[in-house]
Amino acid sequence: MLSGRTAGVLAIVLVSLNLVGCSSDKPEPEAVFHLQNNFQPNAADEPCQLHQTEPPTPAYRGGPQSVTALELPFLASYTANGNKRYCDGKPPTSVDKDWARLYVKLTGNSAAVGQILSG
Repeated sequence: MLSGRTAGVLAIVLVSLNLVGCSSDKPEPEAVFHLQNNFQPNAADEPCQLHQTEPPTPAYRGGPQSVTALELPFLASYTANGNKRYCDGKPPTSVDKDWARLYVKLTGNSAAVGQILSG
């Protein structure tokens, strides 16, 4: 048999767990940085680059919420190919510019994405 105090603490813990379990807050889905098929991070032989359709999420922004497996291909892609034209021939979008500005923030290298930021 549980003492009154132990039973009270147990009840609070169970209610708290139930509230957490019923929470509808879902983590924000991660943006997908679009790369050419078979992109090799150490190669600068991509003929063009793809537009980005989603703004960067915290996984790409460095710091405690960053995900290295997502962040490094993004950085490598812009380092190697950031000044190449877009495959569809269209100018950079505002989302493309968001990614380029993030690249500059993380690397300090504005030259690698100058075409995106000036377009």
